[in-house]
Amino acid sequence: GEGRLDGQSLRGKTVMGVLRAAQGAGREDPPPVVAVCGVDALGPAATAAVGLARVWALVERASSPEDSVARAPELLRAVGRELLDVLAR
Repeated sequence: GEGRLDGQSLRGKTVMGVLRAAQGAGREDPPPVVAVCGVDALGPAATAAVGLARVWALVERASSPEDSVARAPELLRAVGRELLDVLAR
């Protein structure tokens, strides 16, 4: 997870480390990598281009950035449930 998924995230922060590990696992079909963040400043085209299968941004589920911070535990639980549903398919 990231507070803000942005250009800096693509220059060696945690997200890229996880992507590299998943892609370098020696598997023919690497596992999908998703990100959970407060704000997605990259957008779908850029995140797909680097190999992220999906991004969940908490701010998209809230009325404002401040609301997403205040309700972060609730929103993270909701994203977790949705992620489990996606993985179960």
